[in-house]
Amino acid sequence: SSGINAEYGDSTNENQVKDSIQRCLLHIRCWMKENFLKLNARKTEILILKGKNDTSPNPASILLDVDEEEVEPCLEARNLGIWFDVTLSMKAHVSRVVQACSFQLLNLWRIGKRLPRNLKVQLLHTLIHSRLDYGNALLVGITERDLHRLQKIQNSATKFVFGSRGYRGVTKMRKDLHFLPVRYRIQF
Repeated sequence: SSGINAEYGDSTNENQVKDSIQRCLLHIRCWMKENFLKLNARKTEILILKGKNDTSPNPASILLDVDEEEVEPCLEARNLGIWFDVTLSMKAHVSRVVQACSFQLLNLWRIGKRLPRNLKVQLLHTLIHSRLDYGNALLVGITERDLHRLQKIQNSATKFVFGSRGYRGVTKMRKDLHFLPVRYRIQF
C-alpha cells in the first residue's frame, strides 16, 4: 500500500511534496503495469487537499510527470462520478447535481401534461432522486446553502408530479409522495 503523507505549507518544501507525489505515482504506474493496465496522463487528475481555513494558494506550480507528460494539480477532480474540490466542501459536486437535475426537470416539464402521475413519479426516481442520492453520504456536513439548493430541486420535482408551480403545500405534497427531504436522505 502506498500513500502520501506530506503537508504543504511554510515548513514543507514544495520539492518534498512533489517528490512524495511522484513516488506515489510511480507505485501506481508499477501496479497498473503488473496488472496489464496503463495510466492515461490525459485523464489523470491530481488534487492537493487543504483545510477550509487554509488561505495559502493551491501549489499549481508543482508539475508532475505522468508517463512523460506533465500534469499540474487541479482545483476540482472527479472520482466515480463524485466531484471533489481542494477543501472537500462538496460545492463542486452539489453544483453539478443541481445543474443536471435542473436540466432534466426542464425537459420533464415540457412533456409532463401528457404523462400520468405514476409515470411522473417513476421518472423522478430515475432522473432526479438517483442523482440526489448518489454519493449522498459524502454530503454530510455541507453548508445550509448547498443543502437548500438540493432541497429546491426536490421541491421542484414534487411540484412537477402535481403540476403545481406555486409555493404552497410542497411539504404536504412531498409527504403524499413519501419523499424524504434531502437533509434526511443524506443522514439516512
